Amino acid sequence: MTLTEEIYGDETINGNVEGNPQPESPANVELQGISVRRGEENFSQSLKARKSWRNLNRSESKLGNHSRKKMDESIQCEGERNACQGSTVQKRNNKEKESYKCLDCGKSYKCSSSFIIHQTVHSGERPYKCLDCGKGFKSHSHLICHQRVHTGERPCKCLDCGKGFKHRWHLIRHQSVHTGERPCKCLDCGKGFKRHSSLISHQRQHTGERPYKCLDCGERFTQHSSFVNHQRQHTGERSYTCLECGKEFKDSSYLIIHHRVHTGERPYKCLDCGKGFKCHSSLISHQREHTGERLYKCLDCGKGFIHHSRLISHQRVHTGERPYKCL
Repeated sequence: MTLTEEIYGDETINGNVEGNPQPESPANVELQGISVRRGEENFSQSLKARKSWRNLNRSESKLGNHSRKKMDESIQCEGERNACQGSTVQKRNNKEKESYKCLDCGKSYKCSSSFIIHQTVHSGERPYKCLDCGKGFKSHSHLICHQRVHTGERPCKCLDCGKGFKHRWHLIRHQSVHTGERPCKCLDCGKGFKRHSSLISHQRQHTGERPYKCLDCGERFTQHSSFVNHQRQHTGERSYTCLECGKEFKDSSYLIIHHRVHTGERPYKCLDCGKGFKCHSSLISHQREHTGERLYKCLDCGKGFIHHSRLISHQRVHTGERPYKCL
C-alpha cells in the first residue's frame, strides 16, 4: 500500500468514490496530483520530526539515567572511602593503644620483641648460645658483642687516638680521657668521676663500708677488683701474661699498662703542657705540678709533697733509714 492509499483509504487518486463515478478534466487531474504530492511531502516531514523528537527524548532519558547512576556510584564510593578511612584511623588508634604487659612484674612494652626479651629475665632462659664456649645470652645482640672476645674484633674506634673497643659504651667511657669530663660528683667532697661505679666505690671511703671480705685472712676491701687481686696473693695466681716478654700479672689492667712499654703508647695527655703518660694515675700526679697541690704531708715536720714517693724519701730524714747499700 502506497502513502497515498494510507491517507485516502479506498479513495482513488482521481477522487472518484466507489458507486459515484464522475468524469474529470485533465486540468483537475493535474491539480489533484500536485496536492497529493504536497500532502505526501508534509506527512513525511511530520513523521521524520516525530521520530527525531522521540529519539531525542529517549537519548535524554538514557543520559539522565547514566548521569544519575554515575552520581550514585560517586556518592557510594565517597561513603565507602570515608568508612575505610575511619576504619584505618580506628585501627591505628587501637594499635597505638596496644601494648604488651608482663604478667609477672606489670611492666609494659610497645614492641613484642622487647617484651619477649624481657620475659627471659623471669624465666632465666638464654636461647642464644656461643658456638666457641657455649655461653648463653638473652638476646642476639649480646651474643654478637660476646663473640668479639673470641675474634678479637674491636669495631668501636676512638677518633682522637685510634684505640679500638669491643663495645660502644667502652668507647664512650674512654673518650672522657681526652675530654677530661667527670660527670659523677661526690656530694661529700666534690670529687668527680668518669663512671658511676667509681663514685659508688669512692663513697665507701666516707661511709667506711668494706663489703668484700677475704675468707683466708679476714681483710676487707671497698672494691671487688681489689678483693680479687688480693686473693691472688694467697693463690699465687698470675692469669695475665704478656705475649711480648712473657711477664705475668695478677690483674688485666696491669698487663694493659705494661703492654704500653712495648708499643710506646701514651694515651693520657696533659692539657697544660701536652706531655703523655702510660697510665691515668701518672697523669693525675703530673697535673699537681701545674696546680701546686701537695696532698702528701709529713707528720713530723708538716712539709707537703706532690708525689707519695717523695714523701717516703723525705721521711728517711727523720728516721735515719738508709736502705740502699753499695755492693
